[in-house]
Amino acid sequence: MKSCLLYLTSQSWFALARGSQDAHASGALIPESAQTLAPVAQWLQSQAAGKTRVDVLISAATAGFLTLPWLSTANTGAAIRKRVLHAWEKNGLDGTAHDIRIQWPRYGEPIVAVAYPSAWLRSVEDLLATAGATIGTVTCSAVAIAERYAARMPRGTSLLVIEEEDAVVGLHLQDGTLTDVEVLSPQGEGLDEVPVWLHRKQMDFPDAGQVRWFLPSQFHRSEHATALLALPDSPHPYGVALLGAVA
Repeated sequence: MKSCLLYLTSQSWFALARGSQDAHASGALIPESAQTLAPVAQWLQSQAAGKTRVDVLISAATAGFLTLPWLSTANTGAAIRKRVLHAWEKNGLDGTAHDIRIQWPRYGEPIVAVAYPSAWLRSVEDLLATAGATIGTVTCSAVAIAERYAARMPRGTSLLVIEEEDAVVGLHLQDGTLTDVEVLSPQGEGLDEVPVWLHRKQMDFPDAGQVRWFLPSQFHRSEHATALLALPDSPHPYGVALLGAVA
């Protein structure tokens, strides 16, 4: 079975055949309309006959994030899940339209939960099925990058910054474990304007190497923040480069 990667943001899609940086495609996307992914189905059909497994990566801006402090009185799996679901309900999340996944913490660490837009992803799955494709894994970019690259960050507290086309994402880490996620719009204002936010983070993480970019970025202007991955010049879209880095 052929395997491909599909990266979905709130604006675009990027597809990459596993094992080939040259077999890729991209296009515009409207999240509310899975039909805008029809070109993906056509591209998949052009790549190979028969069934294709598609592992899906969604941008942080298309998911939701919630962080709760650890409670020693609620430290079982069932108790943690109950707390998380209750907190999402208080925040107005429609549980029937989202798949809530918990990033299970080490004892005493904060609890990070991610809400995946399950209704939208089901429509994506139905559309890809028309090309003989089946969805394998579905992972948020923030989670995928943390799982693969957090161990490369310094011990203690650190911040790994990801630039996606629809958000700038800050992964807060403690000894390589994800403890919080910040998602900022590139068009943010005031304290949420990206350059202002970055300046604040440089004060929060003053030591060299504590702040790192996942990939070189248009916002990466300070020697304080180094790139975790250096990429050669490439004609490929940034989204394809990101897919290649987490493949």
